[in-house]
Amino acid sequence: MPGWGVAACLLAGLGEMLLLTALSTEYWMLSRGPQHTGHSGLWQVCVTGLQEICVTSRDVTGTVQATRICLALAAVLGVLYIVLAVAAVTSCPCRDSGVGPGATIVGFAAGVLGLVAMVVFTAGVWDSAASAQVQSSFGWSFSLGWAGPLALLLAGGCTLLLHLRRGPYSHIWPHWECHI
Repeated sequence: MPGWGVAACLLAGLGEMLLLTALSTEYWMLSRGPQHTGHSGLWQVCVTGLQEICVTSRDVTGTVQATRICLALAAVLGVLYIVLAVAAVTSCPCRDSGVGPGATIVGFAAGVLGLVAMVVFTAGVWDSAASAQVQSSFGWSFSLGWAGPLALLLAGGCTLLLHLRRGPYSHIWPHWECHI
């Protein structure tokens, strides 16, 4: 397997794991008040006083709804990208199977959609006014939400380089040995 293909598959797997972890955990925002602490995600809000109480968020803002939808679509595209990237890497290097360009497009689409979700969430939370007594910060789930799409974009770039090496621009790369 060529180096760019290995890098694409590893980065795609890492990006998908980070994206799914961010999507399913509730440590996007951390809040600390005079008597309570709390953390929230895209699906639940948890408040800790004497005991921790978590409730599922039903009435959410458009920002959270848009983030949910975009990240879920990015995760689905990420799974499709992994399948296409593995197919592109394991195909015969002598012939361009056409999977490489498709994998590249899907990888970039997953990464861009994930980044759009993160920008929407960041801008929406940044504009929301909190109480002066409550200190809010971003949590580790939020950080994973940024890292996942970036890894998928890098994976898409690796697939692009793999395709350029095999496809119409292969004359700028050393040629593959083909024994068909």
